[in-house]
Amino acid sequence: MPGTNSVSRQVSDSAPQSVGLEAGPPQGKGEAGNTLSTSHFHGPRFISNLEGLMLEVFDEIVFSRRFSGGWNQQWLLQPDGQTGRVAFVSLHNGKYLAPDSQQKSVAAVRIAFHWIVLMDDQGRYSLCTPDGDLKLSLPTPPTACSFSPSTVDDDTVKFIILETTPSTQQCLTSGSIGQYAYPNSSFYYTYGPDPSRIHICNDLPGATLFAAVSGQGSNTQWPVGPGVNEHWNRKADALVHISTPISETGEQSAQVYEGKVGRTLHIQNLDLQVRWRGINFVPTEKTTYADPSRAA
Repeated sequence: MPGTNSVSRQVSDSAPQSVGLEAGPPQGKGEAGNTLSTSHFHGPRFISNLEGLMLEVFDEIVFSRRFSGGWNQQWLLQPDGQTGRVAFVSLHNGKYLAPDSQQKSVAAVRIAFHWIVLMDDQGRYSLCTPDGDLKLSLPTPPTACSFSPSTVDDDTVKFIILETTPSTQQCLTSGSIGQYAYPNSSFYYTYGPDPSRIHICNDLPGATLFAAVSGQGSNTQWPVGPGVNEHWNRKADALVHISTPISETGEQSAQVYEGKVGRTLHIQNLDLQVRWRGINFVPTEKTTYADPSRAA
C-alpha cells in the first residue's frame, strides 16, 4: 500500500463504477446497472493485488503468490451479456473463480460463477459476490484468498487486471506496478522478497537517486539507478532518506520515508517532493577576493 507519511494523496470521493458501460438493468445489491463489454478484457489477464501478489490457482485452491507468469496465474474473463457480471476462468485448469458452497472461502470450481466487477476512480477493481454482500480479498503475505464484507473499500479488496504483455510481465517481475496500482502517488510499497531486508526500488526513468537507511546496520548512502532495486539488512522498520544529485544551480530534492522490513519502497515521482537550494559554489577560476585593506 502507498505511504502517507511524506506526501498526501489526492483521492476522489466518487463512488466505484461497474465497468463496460453498456446499458443494462440493475441486477443485485451494489450493482450500478452497467454490463461489461466483451471487448473490454480480450485475452488472458494477470490479476494482482496492490502489493504485487498474483491471483493463482492450484487444483481447487486459490491463493496469492509472487509473480511467476505461469498459466496458473493467467485468467480469461467471460462477461455475461445479460447481467454484466463477469466469470473468471483459469487458463491452467479451466476452473472458475468462485466462493465455496458456504461462501466462507474462495475456490476453483467447474461451474461458471459470475462476479460483480467494480472500478474505482484510479482504475483499480473490486470483485463482489452477486448478492453484493462479500468482496474478494487477495492477501499479503501470500496465503489463501478470503472474503471481506462489502462495506470494506480499502486497498485489501482492490486489484489491477493487466494484459499478459512483455511490458506488464516486466513490471510484475520487478514489482514496479505504480503506474497501474498507484497512478496518483509519488511512492508506494510492494511485497518484498526478504522479511529481514528493506528494499528500495527506483521507478524513475533516467534519474539516479541516493538512499540511506537509519537503524542498526550500514548507514552508508548508496546510489540507486533507474530500475534498480537495492536492499539494506534490518531487523525492524527504519527511516529512509532519499535524495537526488545536486544540480548545477545547487538545487536538490530530498525526502524521508518509512522503510518497512519485508517490503519494497518504490519511488516513482519526485514532482511532489520539497526542493531546497544549497550553497552556490563558484569555480576556482572565477573566484575573486576582496581587498581587506579597503574594509571599513
